[in-house]
Amino acid sequence: AGLVFGNRFKVEAQLGKGSFGEIYQGRDSFNRQEVLSFAACSLRFLTVTCARVIAIKLEPLECKYPQLSYEYRCYGLLHHVPGLPKVYWYGKEHGYRAMVMVSAGSL
Repeated sequence: AGLVFGNRFKVEAQLGKGSFGEIYQGRDSFNRQEVLSFAACSLRFLTVTCARVIAIKLEPLECKYPQLSYEYRCYGLLHHVPGLPKVYWYGKEHGYRAMVMVSAGSL
């Protein structure tokens, strides 16, 4: 945890691990979103800036049977299908293949 991929996607807590790699919760520190929050007691709107929550899948570069690049290609071919998560970034950094996508809880 604590790694940053693509100069903007920060790895936070591990969500799972399996034979094909690991998945982490992360934050997109570049694309900040404005969230409106209503404060009932003062009857006014407050604007809060928060970083978007994303999922980061990691696969070690020395993995015996790499699969993440194939998964990335499949998402690219099926990007127009409703309900599939959007992939924001894919690349190789810090000894991993990494794919950054919409967190399943955000769909």
